[in-house]
Amino acid sequence: MKTDVALADLFASNPDFIKECMALPEDGRYSMRTQVFKEVRREIDACFMPENMDQPVVISEFQGYGEPTIYYRWLSGIALFGERHPGAHIQGLLIFLRPKDDPRTAPWHEMGRAGIPGFRVVYLEELIAEILERDARHPVATLLRLLLLKKKKEFREHARNTYRLIQESEEPIRSACEKIFTYWVLEFFKGYTYKEVMDMLGIVSELKDSKAYQELINIGKESGIEIGKEIGKEIGKEIGKEIGKESGIVSGQMQLLKQLLDEGLMDEAQYQVRMIPLERRLAELESEHGRRAD
Repeated sequence: MKTDVALADLFASNPDFIKECMALPEDGRYSMRTQVFKEVRREIDACFMPENMDQPVVISEFQGYGEPTIYYRWLSGIALFGERHPGAHIQGLLIFLRPKDDPRTAPWHEMGRAGIPGFRVVYLEELIAEILERDARHPVATLLRLLLLKKKKEFREHARNTYRLIQESEEPIRSACEKIFTYWVLEFFKGYTYKEVMDMLGIVSELKDSKAYQELINIGKESGIEIGKEIGKEIGKEIGKEIGKESGIVSGQMQLLKQLLDEGLMDEAQYQVRMIPLERRLAELESEHGRRAD
């Protein structure tokens, strides 16, 4: 399950989002970093540090699956940071993807759900609703809502609106959201190619100008052009261009999958499920190239 990684990437691209999650003052900026405590081999994945240390430090955990010890891991991070920085004002935020992922460890669950300022346990659906009530066009909250949708029709409609809001965002939020959007829609529509999914969502014309789309196309563009030229010399320029173009796109999709795997946004099983059909199609194109060349 790579939801935790995706949520961490979203927060890292827009660390000031933590102020909206914790109802912190608007003034001042935050950065997100990892804190490592070598003596006890403990790492805090999401530590939000304010520019002005008069403001709170927020220690956060994102939990997308059931883990019985999550409360103790989160609390130990808060305790270790406080021991190292005794003068710091520390707050805690524990986000669960779904209520069923919460082990409800007493008394920390009750305390986190009681509305105590600076000590918060929240479910993603609640957090998204709070933020969208304040800003209905918030790109990060709108993107996160995709995680909660199960029906294809509802997902398609929300995905179109989400993508347009992402395009209106500024960097680096736009690039981070775009990459995660791409991964999530491909996961939701397993068995479809990248282009088929974007056609289904009705956003291909807008997508062609996006960084994510350009990455996918440009990765395979050079090899596609070369294959097209080679075939074109032997069997005709038009046929060579078409086969070369498809080969390039398939190669680009394969490279994108490898990038998602390397960045931890896709696990090995998901990678293999998507990679095998692409490898077969590329082999078919190469075989067709060989037959025509003969």
